[in-house]
Amino acid sequence: MKHTAFLLFLCISLTYSCKNDMASKSDKYKFLVGTYTQKEGHVDGKGEGIYVAEFDMVNKSMKILSTIKDLVNPSFLVATKNGTNIYCVNEISPNDKNWPGRISLMVQDSIGYRKSQEAGSFGNAPCHISINPKQSLFAVTNYLGGTLCYGNLDNNGKMVGKLEFITFTGKGAHPRQDTTHLHQSIFTKDGSKLLVTDLGSDSIRILEVDDKNNLITYKHSIAVDSSDGPRHMTLSDDGKYLYVLNELSNTVSSFEFDGKNGDLKFIAKVKMLPSDFNGDNTGGDIHLSKNGQYLFATNRGHNSIVTYKVDGGKLELKSHTKTGDIPRNFTITNDGAYLFCANQNSDDIYIYEIETNGNLQFIQKFSIPTPVCLQEI
Repeated sequence: MKHTAFLLFLCISLTYSCKNDMASKSDKYKFLVGTYTQKEGHVDGKGEGIYVAEFDMVNKSMKILSTIKDLVNPSFLVATKNGTNIYCVNEISPNDKNWPGRISLMVQDSIGYRKSQEAGSFGNAPCHISINPKQSLFAVTNYLGGTLCYGNLDNNGKMVGKLEFITFTGKGAHPRQDTTHLHQSIFTKDGSKLLVTDLGSDSIRILEVDDKNNLITYKHSIAVDSSDGPRHMTLSDDGKYLYVLNELSNTVSSFEFDGKNGDLKFIAKVKMLPSDFNGDNTGGDIHLSKNGQYLFATNRGHNSIVTYKVDGGKLELKSHTKTGDIPRNFTITNDGAYLFCANQNSDDIYIYEIETNGNLQFIQKFSIPTPVCLQEI
């Protein structure tokens, strides 16, 4: 009797565990797609702005619901307030009109999205924007100019008060490292720290965040290997590990992260490319699966997504999955079921199902001109 009761308990427990581990897939997914809208040194932009798109997984179809057109090169964006507020950087490089980089806020009303605010980014070619967990601060990294710009948000998500900026200096050994190039900033889960990748000086910049007064101050820098060129990064859900994609060396570095002091302890570095590939390549984007068991990163040149098995801070290369031409930003759906990848030069988005073993199963591709950023809403 006891044996039977134990087996019944075990079956119920396993069933409950499996249900909690399995994602409940949706039939439709709504996304914002940022694009390049004009010609730059590295891309011939053909997009019209930010596309609001709906992907039907049952019928394998895509519908463009609307397009936010009053924007130049919205190359990275983030949405808050259940998609009612969209923040983007306008990646504008130095030009004959001397336009600086811009930050734009779009709000949603009964008609659709409209631009509500715009501000300068205190630099050129801003390439990333992030929002802190309290949604009271935003931070923008400028690829050109060495400046991190930040500002305050009110309870409605409006940019308020004076914009502040912090300027960094430095350089590296690689020809592309003649000066500092800030690429991405991410707030820690508790909002106490801001981590910034500096591709130009081979360093991770650690900044302290004062939540009460909405201030960000520089704390210290942690060097990575020479000519790595750290580009994008992601923190484990528990905040104990940081994974950094190195654009120039085509590697991924893992670190233990001390959230209290903002210190990093190097664990290991793994390659992103197969041993038989000899062509040109640069790393693109990096994200963990929702269950934290797998890490994905994009190769621009080899045109693939590399998958790693995660064991704490250790990474084991599993596979390479082909993509379109120059896979930039990619994202994993909130339910953890699918991976959407924006391929800049082939003008399309590839959709993959994430299998339980971490493999990516190609589902469908959809055409959107020069897509560069994806955000589910």
